[in-house]
Amino acid sequence: MFGVLPSTQLATDMGTTAFLCGSPALPGESRSCPISRIAVAQFVSEQLKVNVVEVLATRIGTVADAVPLDHEPIYTIVDFAVGSEEQGKRIIICHNVNFASQVYYCHSVTKTKVVLATLRLKANGSTIKASAVCQIDTMLWDSSHPAFAALWIPRGSEVCHFLVDNDVLFAPVFGVNAHVVQFLDGSLEI
Repeated sequence: MFGVLPSTQLATDMGTTAFLCGSPALPGESRSCPISRIAVAQFVSEQLKVNVVEVLATRIGTVADAVPLDHEPIYTIVDFAVGSEEQGKRIIICHNVNFASQVYYCHSVTKTKVVLATLRLKANGSTIKASAVCQIDTMLWDSSHPAFAALWIPRGSEVCHFLVDNDVLFAPVFGVNAHVVQFLDGSLEI
């Protein structure tokens, strides 16, 4: 249909996206796979029941600040703030997934905390404002989820992960220094 060769990374990624978007949501989770920014805005607005949101993401300052995938990125956490579990009840995370056309995988998860951190790259001293999500209860996750093996923890343990480039977190406005996006005409500015 999209002219993608079956044995390519894109074909594998498309299969993963199809699985995520086609499988039922976990209990307490809402999910959607919008195909435009307008559809993302609609899903976020419907789920959070607000028209003004705070947008959080992890952004690397310049290409020079990025570390190639074949090198271990070595960062020091120089500052951080942890949101409450109450605040975490009302967040939406959208991942810009690899597909032959534009697709976002957006979901909300209960029992979540948001972490905002400043990371310093040891190699050159540059800093990155990073956002992370901690999922407090992973009991409903598949026991073969790669996070459990990578972190050497059992299912049910708290799992935290930084949002990578192109992941966006939406929340009702909690702080005074929020990057605010307002949905007036269905448009979304990130």
